[in-house]
Amino acid sequence: ARLVEYYNRISEDQKTLESLKSEKAIRIMALEGKLYEERKIMNVQLEAANKMVVMLEQKNKELEENAQMLRRECEKFDATVKEYSEECTKLLKENATLQWERQRADTEERQESHELVSKLRNERD
Repeated sequence: ARLVEYYNRISEDQKTLESLKSEKAIRIMALEGKLYEERKIMNVQLEAANKMVVMLEQKNKELEENAQMLRRECEKFDATVKEYSEECTKLLKENATLQWERQRADTEERQESHELVSKLRNERD
């Protein structure tokens, strides 16, 4: 009778063990499924992040090209400003020279006119 009891107990323990193994296998499968889904989500997120990096690198390249173009335009503008500044300086010097010559001519004219008036007065007297 003890042997039958012992055998029945072993049989129940084996059933319990099989049940626990089955539950553990089910839990492992559920965890693996969850892990698989999380990996899928992370792969989608990684792919989106990689696309974003590519897009940002392209945008950065465009911005660098724009910056280079703006630097060239600024260099051209600076050269034009320098050229205009030199031309302006030249014109200011020419203008100053012409004003000085005009003032000198006016002074000479007044002096000649004054001398002529004086001469005519002297001749009249």
